[in-house]
Amino acid sequence: MCAGYLLSLLPTALLLIGAVTALAQLFRDLRSDVFIMVGLCLTLAVALLYFNLKVPCYASVKAFYGLCAVIPLGFFVATGWSIVTRGSRVLKSSIGVLLVVWAMNSFASFWIYNSVAQHIYAAMRRSMDEKPEAALTEAKKAIDADPSNAAARMALATVLEEAGQSGEALHQAEQATELAPLDGAAHLELGTLLFKQNKLARAIEEARLAVASAPENNGAHFLLVISLFYHDDDPIDVAREALAVSPFNAEMHHLLGAALMRKGDLTEAFHQLSYSVLLKPNGNEALSDLHRALLGLINSSAASKLLHQVASTIPESTAA
Repeated sequence: MCAGYLLSLLPTALLLIGAVTALAQLFRDLRSDVFIMVGLCLTLAVALLYFNLKVPCYASVKAFYGLCAVIPLGFFVATGWSIVTRGSRVLKSSIGVLLVVWAMNSFASFWIYNSVAQHIYAAMRRSMDEKPEAALTEAKKAIDADPSNAAARMALATVLEEAGQSGEALHQAEQATELAPLDGAAHLELGTLLFKQNKLARAIEEARLAVASAPENNGAHFLLVISLFYHDDDPIDVAREALAVSPFNAEMHHLLGAALMRKGDLTEAFHQLSYSVLLKPNGNEALSDLHRALLGLINSSAASKLLHQVASTIPESTAA
């Protein structure tokens, strides 16, 4: 594959020679075919530039955006070929052989490739299609392809957990964190498995590591907050930090409201639960907790004052 990079310099050189020659012909002797080919390439280049400035995104690297340039690029290569060879059979034969070798090398490099990422993707797809045995087979193939790959270990852990093999899943997740100690996703996977097995103290530890490694990961923040909540720790400050990262997370507002209600701050709990219901109207648990918070306000000794305070500050929309 590395040799292919050197071989690719040949068609690149032919392309550049042909493009320069076509531009020279365009200004020296205007021809319709050259004008169309050069114009098409320039139009595509300007369109792609405008597109990336108008809507910058990673999707612009997709190959089909440049398919209309295949014909003019082929024209430039053919022009470069005719300029370089100039009727010489020796040059035509030698350059032709090199081009064939380059094409075969490019094809063979991506023809049969035991890619770890490919097996991981296949495992996740099989898991989504509810084919656990096929998913497990693909995940194990990913491990066989690269035993030191943390992502492969995480994929296998996920598939094993779904297959009911919790002990082995936990072992694979632990190995993933050992292979990639700074990978927030690995700590998140291990923490999630620990939480499912009710090992809350270790889940909190892994969730903190996940947040430290990937502070923008909403899942890591959620795991830390919910683990602290069910461990009977105070998750209020952590939940507020999480909402600073993802302010429209209905589940996080719900957890914060429940924690505040458990602490006795019914007014702020009512606000947070109201946000949760506004963001996710079909959340039955949030609705139930909101009802409990409202009943708590009504039954409090300072009910009139608290209800007036709540009514004056109740959010009317998620943007409030």
